[in-house]
Amino acid sequence: MKKCLPLLLLLCAGGLLSAGEGAHALVFSLTANDGRGIDLYRTATSLEYSYDSPRLTARSGVQSASKITDFTLQAAYFPVIFKKMCLGAGALYHYGDMGFAREQDFYTGLYVRFRPVRFFNMGADVSFTLKITRIPALPKDHQEFTDRGIAVAFRFSSDITSRIRVEFDISSYDLYRHSLFLNPLFALTGTYVFRNRCFAAFTLAAQYSDLFTLTSYLGSAFIRPAIGIIL
Repeated sequence: MKKCLPLLLLLCAGGLLSAGEGAHALVFSLTANDGRGIDLYRTATSLEYSYDSPRLTARSGVQSASKITDFTLQAAYFPVIFKKMCLGAGALYHYGDMGFAREQDFYTGLYVRFRPVRFFNMGADVSFTLKITRIPALPKDHQEFTDRGIAVAFRFSSDITSRIRVEFDISSYDLYRHSLFLNPLFALTGTYVFRNRCFAAFTLAAQYSDLFTLTSYLGSAFIRPAIGIIL
């Protein structure tokens, strides 16, 4: 699992060699949450890059908040392409520095993309995960903790018009949020593309804790306005 970073580089290199023409984008966003749950910040800013082509998708981002910094790199390569479906493998690496603790997340798994009609897309991935948390203030023999698990994500998007897209995600992780499996995130995003290839997006999201138990509750909620450009 710790070989996730070399795997990410191999996925990107192999994908770029066979991906052909793709779309590059830069996005700047502001996240504001409701202050509940385990979130250690009320607002955060992030800068992200993404690449999308039939055979390769990749994205990376840096988020900064008060005393908190997150970095994430994710890539998926799709060597098997059918008329309406793509199958592939992907990996993700996340590093978070919270001041009192540092964590790393490693994901490796299978990805699928399905486009039954021209204006509707579906995507899903399932990954094995490894979380390593280090707390320097603890005694030396008890500073590091590891958790293994599974991450699942489902994404649905529709092009309402050539300039308007709506996306709904159900996922156990976000680019900067990597909780345990029973804390799914529900996110609704609307995007509008301007004539100069710039775009604006707005995300409304909620994360539930222990959703599949009798004690489930709303863990946190946040909004994420964003602006970007398609390069």
